Amino acid sequence: MATERAVTRVTVILDKADDWFNWIFLRKDFAKDHKIWQYVNPDTPKESLPDLEASNPKPLLTDYKARATKLSDLSSEDRESYRWEVDQWRLDQITIQRLEKALVDLNTEITRSIAIRHLYLIQDLPTVHDRLVVLKKHFCPSTADRSRNLAAKYTNLKTAPRNPKALEQWMADWIHVTTQCQSINLPETSGYKPQEDFLTACQAHYPNYAATCLDQVYEHEINGTDLPTLPAYVEKMTKYVRRAAQTTESTLLFTSAAELGIAKPPCVCGLPHALHDCYILNPLHPSRPKDWTPAPVGIRKVEQARKDPTLAKQIEKAMTEWNSRQKNGDPIQMDDGLPPNRHTSFVVNLLDDTGQLSPIH
Repeated sequence: MATERAVTRVTVILDKADDWFNWIFLRKDFAKDHKIWQYVNPDTPKESLPDLEASNPKPLLTDYKARATKLSDLSSEDRESYRWEVDQWRLDQITIQRLEKALVDLNTEITRSIAIRHLYLIQDLPTVHDRLVVLKKHFCPSTADRSRNLAAKYTNLKTAPRNPKALEQWMADWIHVTTQCQSINLPETSGYKPQEDFLTACQAHYPNYAATCLDQVYEHEINGTDLPTLPAYVEKMTKYVRRAAQTTESTLLFTSAAELGIAKPPCVCGLPHALHDCYILNPLHPSRPKDWTPAPVGIRKVEQARKDPTLAKQIEKAMTEWNSRQKNGDPIQMDDGLPPNRHTSFVVNLLDDTGQLSPIH
């Protein structure tokens, strides 16, 4: 019982053309698991379907001897052969009965998974194949229509949602939609275009990290090496978004100007953020992911900038100011019930209505 409760049943109700591919996938998945797809495939003409009932004819005595009506009419050798064939027939019948039950279950599942307003399409059709043929004709979009619909969905993905809470679902949709687009060889999703489009769209919320990943993409392209897959980048960005959501209040005080949408001149590494927000110049930055690796292009640019006396002074000044804020800009530490671990204390006195200091409790 514990195992059964752990299984989540996935159901897709067939109501419109957009539902067809997910719906038929579940029906096909069931049919293949039960070895009955070849009997119901809507792409196979009805006259070409294998006949389940005729696939296992029962052995007859007359197959061995004309006009034989009982075993004693057969020779000793034929009797043994006949008995063996009957045993095999019975075993095959068990398999056929299991297939017939699966066909009945699939027929029932088709009825249950169609929107009520479309039941009229299959009311007079007894077989699974007949029903699937009609439903495919009614719901399956043409190749041209599907291409247009998927192209529109892919284009919409390029605009990230404004609500940060919708980001994870949006990123998951990138994999779902792109996989469908690639299944029909949509030009917009060929090669490494999806990875670049995804990371470019992510810059709306996380320009620093997304731009770093884009820099790595360009490095792969220049060097002719294989890029990580789109699902790999989606997983990477999802983890980054989750970490960003857990950022403490003190970290938020030092959020980069680029992430706040405030225009800033490019850093010496080439990315659009302030010098003190550069993960290469400032490895102690609180927003820098633990597994972050700088792009070689960025490292080279930083090394070149440090050789310029003017830029080197700007970098040193920016980092000095940042370190100073870190030391002196700590938020007020309130009593947490633990022994003190600092040499200073903070006391709040309140004035009463007469302007006098109120007692400290």
